[in-house]
Amino acid sequence: MRRLWSAERRVTPEREAAYAAAWAQLAHAAAAAGRRAWRFRSAEDPQRFVEFVETSAPGDPWADAALAAARAALDDLAPARWKAWTEA
Repeated sequence: MRRLWSAERRVTPEREAAYAAAWAQLAHAAAAAGRRAWRFRSAEDPQRFVEFVETSAPGDPWADAALAAARAALDDLAPARWKAWTEA
């Protein structure tokens, strides 16, 4: 069964370069762990992003140390609340 985690965050312009670098780390860690990660920017508010991490592997994806560290780096830059979803 596929599972998905989503987060929405606001990133100020002065933090956008650091956010992009942190997101690249998360995407790389996700791919290395066999997961998918992607993000979108709001068409109405360019400071708002929505992010997704998807897996079909069992267990907690955040148990992977590199993925958890990348998530923490993102949350330090611009806090977000992650929500878990399961395939319907």
